[in-house]
Amino acid sequence: MEKIKIHHLNCVEIQSPMDLRAIGHCLLLETKNRLIMIDTGIGLVDIQNPIERIGKEAIEMVGYRFDESQTAIRQIEKLGLDPSRVTDCIISHLDNDHIGGLPDFPNATVHVGLEEYINFNSGNPRYLQTPLLHNPKIVTYGPSESNWYGLESRPINVGSIGLSFILCLDIATVIAG
Repeated sequence: MEKIKIHHLNCVEIQSPMDLRAIGHCLLLETKNRLIMIDTGIGLVDIQNPIERIGKEAIEMVGYRFDESQTAIRQIEKLGLDPSRVTDCIISHLDNDHIGGLPDFPNATVHVGLEEYINFNSGNPRYLQTPLLHNPKIVTYGPSESNWYGLESRPINVGSIGLSFILCLDIATVIAG
């Protein structure tokens, strides 16, 4: 079985107008031949062009704090790894603070729940379209019979990485639970 190293990355900092602080926790799965991201935080283009990419109103409402060193790509480089080895990005949901970094990994396949992707494409103003403008390959996962501690889960196909499977929980199930 191939060894997998898990890196915990903080890929965004938020200081809300109500003086609440939050971080954007992402995971980097490192194997001998590839890297897999679970969420990406905000990305380089967001840092370089925040008004154009995110919008002044959203920046003020959410409370983004921009720091290029917190982008996933810069943290991967700091670990001495090659960001071009990121082959897959598994996304919990399509809010910008979770997918803004996708353009930093232009060749990665994006894995997301079907309902979330449909909602993203429905015109819902909650979502910014800019993180997917580079037209990545997207694989969606619909409802399944899989179960993890009583919650519906969806096996994610990222090929053989030494794990029997990766499960993605449907975000609506998690919020309702």
